[in-house]
Amino acid sequence: LNQAEYEWSAVTFALFVASDAQWVTVEGQRMSFDRIAGRLMRQEMPQGVCFGNHRLHALVMLLRVDEQEPILSPASRQEVIEYLQGMTRRLVQTQHAQGFWHGNWPQASEAVNEPNDGEGDLLADRIIATGHALEWWALAPSELHPPRHVLASAGQWLARTIEEMSAEEVQANYTFLTHAGRALALWRGVRPAEIQLRIDTDAARRTGSDTAAMEKAGVKHGLQVSAKAFREAQTIE
Repeated sequence: LNQAEYEWSAVTFALFVASDAQWVTVEGQRMSFDRIAGRLMRQEMPQGVCFGNHRLHALVMLLRVDEQEPILSPASRQEVIEYLQGMTRRLVQTQHAQGFWHGNWPQASEAVNEPNDGEGDLLADRIIATGHALEWWALAPSELHPPRHVLASAGQWLARTIEEMSAEEVQANYTFLTHAGRALALWRGVRPAEIQLRIDTDAARRTGSDTAAMEKAGVKHGLQVSAKAFREAQTIE
């Protein structure tokens, strides 16, 4: 519970530890998923990795695993749901008119239209906060979702921002953009590598082209896109 990025450990435990397990760490801490959930909720926002969003993602993963194999007590599950509903309400209240959030989203501090050098309001900070929020919402039960216009505004801001970025800016922000890209793909119901295939096959249907041939070409192109993204990822320090 005192790790620098304990959020990832929480997700790993949820996915791989026996559902009814309680265990003792090497530091002598007695652990359970109820205790992990409490730790994730106790810390103030936006403390934690990526302005606290990884804590929210971890809580969503606990809920999703609990739906299949109970790992939370009923009281703890309800507490997590109410906590995440509160975070959703706060995000709805603090969304900028253009659709993004910045690093100080919990305090509703006013953001100017253009990114600046202020702490938490660089373009990278806006991509982190917005992409991560859309990502954990995409994985969450519908009862935790914000109104549709909030999702649409955030998604449109991300899409516009990414399209306007230069190759150098994409390279510099690649780590953060992976969350944004995954979020946009999840809301479209596909994996990132399948986006180009869907675009190609939709175009084939509209033009009356040979769908089978287009699908074959789309698969090849999709694989090329995936390979290129993989190569680029290997160059990131």
